Amino acid sequence: MGDLAIDLAIYYQLGTSRGDYSLLSSMDVKKAEFFGVFGETINDLIMHHHVDLAKKRWRHAAGPKTPDDHFATEFKVKGRWVDGTPEYSFYICGLRKLLALGASTIMRHLKTHPERATQWQRGILARRPVKVAVLAQAAKNARVAWAMLQSGACYQTPEGAAVGQAPAIATAKAVAAAAN
Repeated sequence: MGDLAIDLAIYYQLGTSRGDYSLLSSMDVKKAEFFGVFGETINDLIMHHHVDLAKKRWRHAAGPKTPDDHFATEFKVKGRWVDGTPEYSFYICGLRKLLALGASTIMRHLKTHPERATQWQRGILARRPVKVAVLAQAAKNARVAWAMLQSGACYQTPEGAAVGQAPAIATAKAVAAAAN
């Protein structure tokens, strides 16, 4: 799916490269709409065939002698924590890769600038292998992003933190408490 997303980005650039003389630009097709339509179509296709996949897996586990009427076709689609997208949505894979890539960049940067590491980062790097620390940083970044989305908070660095320190999430309660 990652290759498909890259190819779609290339095709969008080609379709808008000449301004109003390009097909997508002349029709005012925006990038978000372009990707959104492809994403919804692929998601619909996968969710449409999800019952078939579940039935094949059930058949394999239950054995050939079990009648098909024992299979329950109704099931609840599992949702992910990221804006409730379905489990098999291709957005999840890309987001997971981006979080890991960002975390590996942070950890690589800390090798050349160890003074910028937070206490948590120093501790995890001391206790665990680098790849485990990268995944821990990615998970932490995901939790911070989720907390910001849920609370509506802004991304802020704590007062007195050195450049490169981990940011804190400022909520309305924390801001009001600091003002008093």
